[in-house]
Amino acid sequence: MQRFMAVLTQRGVKEVAGYDDMTGTVLVMFAYGFLLMCRGKIEFGNIYGFGLTGCFGIYFLINLLTQKGAYVELYTTISILGYSLLPFVFLAASSLFFKI
Repeated sequence: MQRFMAVLTQRGVKEVAGYDDMTGTVLVMFAYGFLLMCRGKIEFGNIYGFGLTGCFGIYFLINLLTQKGAYVELYTTISILGYSLLPFVFLAASSLFFKI
């Protein structure tokens, strides 16, 4: 819950950045895919494919730009970027009730 609030409010990100949690990330991605599936679009492959490709790209960019000896782990990058999909889950949920 702490990571959800840090993503939504953009406060306390430094404390949460060191905490690795893949369960919430997978749940957010699954909820996003499920809500799109309820809308009639099956997008699980795109969500996971583009998500992992983006995570690898951000991981490499961050590690190329940091100083020697300081690096970010791939696990942490996937966890943080996975939680950043939370606003899209809310948008997908609202699209069930509104016609776009």
